[in-house]
Amino acid sequence: MSNRAGSMGATYGTYTGPAEFIGSVCEDAAQVASEQSDAVEDDDWGNCTDCGVQLTRATAWLYAAQDVCPICYNKREANQRGRYFDTGAYRDSDSDKPDYAGFQSSIVNRAFGEYMQRHRLQSDGQMRGSDNWKRGIPKDEYFRSFKRHAEDLFLEWEGYDSRDGLDEALGGLMFNLQGFWMELLRERDTTP
Repeated sequence: MSNRAGSMGATYGTYTGPAEFIGSVCEDAAQVASEQSDAVEDDDWGNCTDCGVQLTRATAWLYAAQDVCPICYNKREANQRGRYFDTGAYRDSDSDKPDYAGFQSSIVNRAFGEYMQRHRLQSDGQMRGSDNWKRGIPKDEYFRSFKRHAEDLFLEWEGYDSRDGLDEALGGLMFNLQGFWMELLRERDTTP
């Protein structure tokens, strides 16, 4: 929908639907919009970009600036504070919460898990637990190992063979980075 401006430069349109939304629109603003938009046909306003309902002139002109009807405008406003679902369920807004699923790649997680599985066998023949590293390893050990894997990555990048290949270099970098960061966070966290 393209927005249209009246003689005062306002952008406006209306929602064709239940009367319950009329109360949420200032009558003075609706009157101004009506006067401004007399030359525009009702069917020139397009549809709400969220729900598809036809927008017409005047009554809810404030919402047209958003290209949405009053229902969808109010939902958007409410969703800034919380999330309302069609089922009636409500959850607080997640806009300030980390989106762990979005921040990570499932194929990278799988490759890293496979890397970690390949390295569970200890030199003494024992199989270590998957979380054995969480018992604590000094940061300087993580750093030195990280540096070795970084050199392997650099060799691969320049077209040379590394010790164990590109995937091993990347897995080693990821492991050592996580371990180093975990130890750093533990040092900062004084809570039991």
